[in-house]
Amino acid sequence: MQLREESATSSVLVTLADGSQVRFGKNADGTYTGPAGGSLSLAKQSTEWVLCERSGAIHRFLASGVLSKITDAAGRGQTITHETSTGGPVKNVTDDLSGRSLSFGWTGSHVTTVTTSAIDTNTAGLTWSYTYTGDQLTTVCPPSSTTKCTVYEYASGSVYRSGVLDASLTSYWRLGEGAGSAAASEAVSPTGLNDAVHRDTVLGSDSAIAGTTDTSVTFDGTDSVVELPADALKTAAFPTIELWFRTSTASGVLVGFQNTELGEKPSSWRPVLNIDGSGKLRGEFYLTGSPAATPITSSKVVTDDKWHHVVLSAAVNTQTLYLDGAKVGTLDGVLTEQSRDYAYLGAGYGSSGWMGLAEGEYRFAGQMDEVAFCDHTLDPATVSEHYAARNAVGQLTKVTLPSGRVHATAAYDGVTGRLSQRPRPSTSTVSASASWRARSSTSPGRTRTSAAGTAAPAGWRTCSSGAGRTAPTPCAGSPRTLTRTAGRWRCGRVRTRAGPFTNAGWSSSSCVCCVPISPHARSASPLSGAMDTPGS
Repeated sequence: MQLREESATSSVLVTLADGSQVRFGKNADGTYTGPAGGSLSLAKQSTEWVLCERSGAIHRFLASGVLSKITDAAGRGQTITHETSTGGPVKNVTDDLSGRSLSFGWTGSHVTTVTTSAIDTNTAGLTWSYTYTGDQLTTVCPPSSTTKCTVYEYASGSVYRSGVLDASLTSYWRLGEGAGSAAASEAVSPTGLNDAVHRDTVLGSDSAIAGTTDTSVTFDGTDSVVELPADALKTAAFPTIELWFRTSTASGVLVGFQNTELGEKPSSWRPVLNIDGSGKLRGEFYLTGSPAATPITSSKVVTDDKWHHVVLSAAVNTQTLYLDGAKVGTLDGVLTEQSRDYAYLGAGYGSSGWMGLAEGEYRFAGQMDEVAFCDHTLDPATVSEHYAARNAVGQLTKVTLPSGRVHATAAYDGVTGRLSQRPRPSTSTVSASASWRARSSTSPGRTRTSAAGTAAPAGWRTCSSGAGRTAPTPCAGSPRTLTRTAGRWRCGRVRTRAGPFTNAGWSSSSCVCCVPISPHARSASPLSGAMDTPGS
């Protein structure tokens, strides 16, 4: 667990033990308020932060945000000792009642040993050892052996998409389409009308992000443009725009708003992100009462044919431009509304104040990727995290026990980076080839698939139609599926021939698997944990 105070957003972000995060907003009187209906409360004391659970458990953090003590409802506590009085690596965790402890040995930023307190006066503590390849944990060896170890294997992947979606976006166009004109937004939309439109762009270019099979889009500098929903920033009091671009050509608009279509001279225009005639990045959300644009301008040239990450984020009375994870500069003043009748990626009307160029339409020539809009401020730490997430990460694919038995394997979607498949444990009644599969997050359901020709898993039953009607077991010839919708598991027929999803497209001999699960018994679902949780 850890805590991070974000002065730019007047909030505190707490990362809990399970990896989930909770944000607390600062009130005018200095207190903090969490999400409505939450079970946590946060208070700042003179030298520490105190996080209280409804159960009575209390978590204490040093002023730097690192965890220092945990106490349960019965008053039993554990104290965490760090390298220094203000934080640093964890050195010891001590149980206050028994006095027993665990000591941690570090090599760089990695825990390499964990040692218990002495067994007795004549016996030293037990030590577990950990080895790494880069930042990936590869083996864990018990005190009794240095060769009979648990082994972890990884594949290269990306968590960029998940990390960016965690910022509560209003729009997120990855621009990774392989065909068609629609540029789908992956952010949750209350209306569903959040897609953009490709016009003469080249799809399928290489991505700015390592570890993903997703792609970017190329603009030719003449005709290419992506038309955004006109109201993309209409309700945003504190708008943020984030994207990646690569170009070797100066004088182009990355994001532009104006009150006429391209090709016509507008009377109002706002190329809020652009590259000027010198090849430098400029950014500004227009200010209330301002006689002219006064954009923040980068000191370095960005027309070096390398990928660059840009974020323009506004707060109450200021805005900040970031380039490649670092702050370029700020501009003070209260924002006016940014949206116009038309919004574009890769084109827009510019002028001397905005771009240092004569009035006219300016097209972007280059690649663009991962365009995100949100209606709140991004603090510097979050911007830095997003930039760092461009690098590939190791995704756990296999765990082998000291006995040599494979404990688990996993597969991931190359585009989203999400866990997509995991086999059932070997103790299951299902054959070794059976597996769990997670449906794409763009679909409202969840799907479980078992191997063709195998018996139904324990707790399941096969049926030909409707709950309770039994079909032959196994249901040979095709997989059986079960889809979770609105909290319940429902029967689902298997399409056995090509065609649209209509009754005519399904074989009359299709099989289904059903199991009645109460909406209140979610933990009993076979797709537990990350496999059964909607989200990124």
